[in-house]
Amino acid sequence: MGDMYLNLCPSWCFTSNISCHRNGRIIVAWEAGAFTVDIVHMTSQLIHCSVTPRNTHNSFFCTFVYGLNTAREREALWSSLTELATTGGDKAWIIMGDFNSVLKMEDMIGSAVRINEIQPMRQCMNHCQLTTVKTVGRHYTWNNKQDDTDRVFTRIDRVLANYAWESSFENAEATYLPEEEFDHCPIIFQKLKWIKADLKMLNKSGFSEVEADCFKAREFLTISQTQLHANPTNNTLATDEKSCADNYRKTQAVFASFMQQRAKLHWLEHGDENSKLFHQSIKQRRKQNKIYSLQNAEGEWITSTDGVQQEFVQFYGSLFQTTMAHRSHVNPAIIDRGARLSLDHLAKLSIPISLEDVKTVLDSIPNNKAPGLDGFNSYFFKSSWDVIKTDLHTAICDFFQTGKILKEINVTSITLVPKVSVPASVGDFRPIACCSVVYKCISKLLCTRLNSVLPDIVSHNQGAFVAGRSILHNVLYTILLNGSPTDLIRPRRGLRQGDPLSPLLFTLCMEYFSRAMITMSEHPDFKFHSRCRSMKLNHLCFADDLLMFCKGDPKVIQLMLEGFNLFSEATGLMVNKGKSSIYYCGMTDNAVQDIVNMSGFQVGTLPFKYLGVPVSPWKLKASDCEALVDKMVHRIKRINAICRAFLRYGTYEDSRPGSVAWDTLCLPKNQGGLGFRNLVLWNQAAVGKQAWAIAKKQDNLWVKWVHTVYVKDKSWIGFPAPAASSWVVKYVCSVKNTLTSTLQSTQWLNAPGYSIKKMYEGMYSELPKVGWCKFVWNRLTVPKHRFILWLASHDILKTRTRLHKMGIGCDQLCPVCGNNDETVKHLFCDCTFSASCASTLLNWLGLHCTKSDMGQIMIWIRRSCKGDFRRKVAYTTMAALVYHIWRARNTAVWEMTMLTFQTTVQRVQSDVKCRVQNLISKSVKQSKCDVIGCFQAAACSVNLEIIIFFIFDLSYFCIFCYLPKFVMQVPSVLDLLPICRHGVSALEFDNQFYAFRESCSRS
Repeated sequence: MGDMYLNLCPSWCFTSNISCHRNGRIIVAWEAGAFTVDIVHMTSQLIHCSVTPRNTHNSFFCTFVYGLNTAREREALWSSLTELATTGGDKAWIIMGDFNSVLKMEDMIGSAVRINEIQPMRQCMNHCQLTTVKTVGRHYTWNNKQDDTDRVFTRIDRVLANYAWESSFENAEATYLPEEEFDHCPIIFQKLKWIKADLKMLNKSGFSEVEADCFKAREFLTISQTQLHANPTNNTLATDEKSCADNYRKTQAVFASFMQQRAKLHWLEHGDENSKLFHQSIKQRRKQNKIYSLQNAEGEWITSTDGVQQEFVQFYGSLFQTTMAHRSHVNPAIIDRGARLSLDHLAKLSIPISLEDVKTVLDSIPNNKAPGLDGFNSYFFKSSWDVIKTDLHTAICDFFQTGKILKEINVTSITLVPKVSVPASVGDFRPIACCSVVYKCISKLLCTRLNSVLPDIVSHNQGAFVAGRSILHNVLYTILLNGSPTDLIRPRRGLRQGDPLSPLLFTLCMEYFSRAMITMSEHPDFKFHSRCRSMKLNHLCFADDLLMFCKGDPKVIQLMLEGFNLFSEATGLMVNKGKSSIYYCGMTDNAVQDIVNMSGFQVGTLPFKYLGVPVSPWKLKASDCEALVDKMVHRIKRINAICRAFLRYGTYEDSRPGSVAWDTLCLPKNQGGLGFRNLVLWNQAAVGKQAWAIAKKQDNLWVKWVHTVYVKDKSWIGFPAPAASSWVVKYVCSVKNTLTSTLQSTQWLNAPGYSIKKMYEGMYSELPKVGWCKFVWNRLTVPKHRFILWLASHDILKTRTRLHKMGIGCDQLCPVCGNNDETVKHLFCDCTFSASCASTLLNWLGLHCTKSDMGQIMIWIRRSCKGDFRRKVAYTTMAALVYHIWRARNTAVWEMTMLTFQTTVQRVQSDVKCRVQNLISKSVKQSKCDVIGCFQAAACSVNLEIIIFFIFDLSYFCIFCYLPKFVMQVPSVLDLLPICRHGVSALEFDNQFYAFRESCSRS
């Protein structure tokens, strides 16, 4: 190997880590005339070098990594990198190589990734303050070259750098080339352009030219691998790639082309603070967003800045400035086929813009929305409202009165965001429009006015709104490319993407289409579809998806196409024939071919999917909906499984059975559950809204369809779904009957309104409530104490008796007292340890209760404790006692250590006092004066008392805020109790209290 290297590159130096590993896993080579390299540290998994370029003398650290295969073996790698980061200081440092570890879940396809496989590398990067260097080319850098479903793709090769290195080499990037016949993608790390001459020299001196067929084989392999990387699970593409790789291996190709790719930066620890890491992240993001090269329509790569800028300007100039030739005017006769604006509508639209209207739309703009070219976002306008409100209102009113607007306000900047992981052409970038706040306010005001009249003039054939295109003049665009705006583009059509006016104007355009189709349907030769004749329905529109239906007659279809042509000529909206299909039933092949020739559409097969739902002229089979149902059922089960696993084991990937049934967890808290949402019942409540809409005969197309085709003159309340009806109608009827049976009433169908949430809650209303709800779900109680108390209330804590019933052999005696079998009732009610703790705590609270059973104590507290807050404190104390008894029991079982009841009582008192002090300010009610009690702090060396007051007058509310702070400075505050009696005047209270406070401060 050494002779080969010296023959290929005679002026280069080489080193390896063969002294640390018997196979010598890493080889480093460098040109002696260009770099001075000192080997600083070497292990079996890395070579750490100090590199000094000859032309700059600015040295930096460079570490070459090849991680071992197992996580245990890689622990030494993370430790070595951490030590190098500590000893390296702030010197520039770059790390590259095969880490044999992924950084994110999506970095592997074909095999599962666990969190514990990711954490070590993330923790190492956080400690060393490393970020991923910008990359282009392949995303997945290694694959196992297996067939079909055994193929695994992963990203284990990376280039990392610290902040000092990023600052020194801002324009550097790593290129992942195609792997060709190898399993890894080669990485070329370069500072743009500056090593191009050296690579050409290396190519000329070290490699010979290959024949033309070799270049062709390499090109075919590159195309095949590009397609496979875009769709890794496609078996056909995998087979083609393997064939091309075999052919290429025979021809011994040397180089390959690559695809450009951008890597996204992930914020590290403390990424949002004003720290060095924050500024490093901003700098890295700015560099990531820069566009250095672009592929034009001819497939050629443009690398010059001016060329890239010109490509974007031409694309968006063509998009916004191209006009339709031979465009016709809107036909007034078609407009008259539907509702028109009334005088009341005109009055609504022409109401003067008030200052309150401007304030309302301004408040609806989020503070963090990007500003326009002027740099002022909505937060500036909101915070400066008192100063600028008059000028802003005047500017907006001037536009509505004159129709004119300043060019500086009307300019919209377009910033480019990649739509795909590897953007190459202009179409791979999503344009995000950044408008001025004044422009946004005007647009929102227009939408508000237009929204108020649209429901009265738009037909029911439209079911949704989408952003579309319409005619609007005098809007200017400029493209922000790498932070610099291009020349202005004056559009002749369309609105910016995301403009709130877009869906409304698109709706108006489609309303013209609906009226054109109504006009065509009145032609003597037009015939409706048999199921649409009664409603005279010939089209449906949901967003920009359009369904047109009629009788399968070429003459009728010709009329439909003529109606659509009228719409296209007037609006400029054209049909996409590549995405349009004809579906037919009961027609001859000749008739279908005539329609295809007439329309230019392709022939589709039934059933087809519309908005994810299968559509068929026949009754749908189970197989037709199997994929949709399976996906929905799987998703629901997955959500339920995640909730169950997280609740029981603190992770979302655990399939072990739990102690409580899922249906019980979904019960409301007052019925013994935790209030999780039951997705099946929630779906029934949601479908119930459709049943209610049918009962109320709401004015929408689907309700009219159900009444016209199915219900007719019958009563919907007792209507049974016909056997030949659609599955949707059958399911709505089934849910209607289920809800009526559950609620034992049909009044919900006649109610003036319907709330899915209230219906869902009503489905549980008939179930019995549990008596211990207020004990457990006391807001003052510590959350983990609540949960243990909830488990104890359900008798599902894993006591020894319960484990024995589950088949787990163990001694059933109570580990705390050793007198009886350990059950929940014995542990918390009959155990002498628990009774001693409860008695001590009740005395601490000043409660004279002779009960020893925990349940009886709770009932006694509810009946005997006067004062809502006093009762809550008692509940909190008992819940903490249950928690600490269970904790003491576990200590006895697992650590073989038995805590004294005094220790348990001290822990309960400490938890209660901390909880009360933290939440008391949120719980104070000023309606009455009540001394809650005296907490004797048994955990302290001397007996101290903390007195919590509810003061009637707001002027004395501050007492409780600082009282606990100075009370703890004195051995006793029992002398303060007399001044807390009811009936003491405010003046007398002031004198006694401040005298006591001064005595405390002196002591």
